[in-house]
Amino acid sequence: MSNIEEKKPSDLLPEEKSLLETFKNEGLLEINKISEADIFSWFNLYLSGRSYKEIAEITKANYNHVLYMADRHSWFDRKMGHFNNISKRLTLKIEQVKLESQDFILDLIMAMHKKYGQNVVDYLKTNDDDHLKKIDYKGLDKYFKSIEALAKISVKPLPPYSDDINNSNPSVHIHLGDSEVTRKDSNTVEIKSRPSIEDLAKAKKDKQT
Repeated sequence: MSNIEEKKPSDLLPEEKSLLETFKNEGLLEINKISEADIFSWFNLYLSGRSYKEIAEITKANYNHVLYMADRHSWFDRKMGHFNNISKRLTLKIEQVKLESQDFILDLIMAMHKKYGQNVVDYLKTNDDDHLKKIDYKGLDKYFKSIEALAKISVKPLPPYSDDINNSNPSVHIHLGDSEVTRKDSNTVEIKSRPSIEDLAKAKKDKQT
C-alpha cells in the first residue's frame, strides 16, 4: 500500500500554502474561536468569487483561519462540484427550451400549411390565378424562415437552407398532395404538379401512336 498522500485539488496560491503550513506548525492559534456561522459566511463569499484575502478583509477574520478552513473542508473541490451541478441543470433547461421551441415552430408551420396550402392546391387544379393572389408572399417568406429556425435548434439538424440556386438538391420542399412547392432562392417559389397515373398512361399511349 502506497504511503504517498494524495493531493487535494486546491486553488491556494504558493504564498498562501506557505502561510497555512506555518500556521499549522505554530499550533493553529485561536482556531477554536471559529464558529459554524463564520465558516458558512466565508464559504458563501468564496462561492461568489471572492479571494481568501478578500474574505478575511470583508469579514474582519483571521486570514490564516480562512485559509485553514478552505483547505480542511476542500472548498475548491466543493465549488467545482457546485458549478458542475449548475452546468448540468442549465444543460437540461436549454434542452427543454429547445424542445418547447421546436414544438412552437412546428405549430407555426402547420398553421401556415393550413393558411396557404388550399390556395396552392386549388390553383394547381384550376390554373386560376385568383387563388395565387390570395397568398401573402411576405407571410410565406416567414414560413421558410420558420423552417430554417427549426433546423438550427433541432437536436438532429435538418439540411441547412442554401441560397445557391444551382444546388441540385433544393433545400426546402412543401408537399401538397400531388403537387410540390420548392423555394429556388430567397425571392422565387416554384410550384410543380406531379402527373397522375392517368396522365402517365395517356402520355405513353400517345407516344406509341
